[in-house]
Amino acid sequence: LWFQARERSLALGFMNAAGNVGAIVAPLLVPVIALAHGWRAAFYIMGGLGLVWVVAWWALTRLPYFRTPPTSAAVTGGARVPWRTVLTDRRTWAFAGAKVFSDQVWWFLLMWMPDLFTRVFGLDMRSFGVPLATIYAIAAFGSLAGGYVSGRMLAAGMSLNRARKLTLLICALLVLPVPLVLLVQNYWLAVALLGLTLAAHQGFSVNLFAIATDIVPQGRIATVISIGALCGNLAGMAILQAAGWVLAAGGSYAPMFALVSVSYLLALGWLHLLQPVLKPADGG
Repeated sequence: LWFQARERSLALGFMNAAGNVGAIVAPLLVPVIALAHGWRAAFYIMGGLGLVWVVAWWALTRLPYFRTPPTSAAVTGGARVPWRTVLTDRRTWAFAGAKVFSDQVWWFLLMWMPDLFTRVFGLDMRSFGVPLATIYAIAAFGSLAGGYVSGRMLAAGMSLNRARKLTLLICALLVLPVPLVLLVQNYWLAVALLGLTLAAHQGFSVNLFAIATDIVPQGRIATVISIGALCGNLAGMAILQAAGWVLAAGGSYAPMFALVSVSYLLALGWLHLLQPVLKPADGG
């Protein structure tokens, strides 16, 4: 059991880190295209690359190597789980609520960091590409570190509950200094603080997904994760709109960063409230 949980942590860490590749490349590539050919061309080219990747992914997943072995299919098969069962399970909302508190931070920083570097540090589109790419490179490292740390704790014999929640707590505490971004004079100090924040987010996210695979019965893991992703995305949309209202009304980034600094502690608190002790799923 502990071996499987540790391996899931490391695998999820690599998966999350891979997702940052686009966030690293985009701020380096998009400004160059937009400055040379205009924003319309940037949208067409980046969107076209996305469609190319979809076709490539579809073709690759049809290869025999990527097909689910019959033995695995038999394990994951079984009776369909009613939605009522999923929606009345505290484990579903423990995960979904934690996603609400944590995913809003990723959405907020992903969308508003270019504006932040322009408003606070006076950087233009030619200048903020490298800082943004650096931040997401640091975030990718956090994804790997988050999977490794909890995996090592489990390998050392720590309980599932303690290893996962202690790792979440460490990540949450690393985010607390992020409001200092608005006080530093050198934008590379801001890059370091934002990089640390998003690295902590990725470490938190890896272990949150790992918790879902730990405590949710196998036949409904995908459903629970999809519900959590939906809730997290809705929270992200809400924080983007709220940030727009605050800034359009002449406000500053201060209230948004105050919320960011405590969001992961709130997420951990919510998770602990609904799941005081994390227990491996019983398969039902």
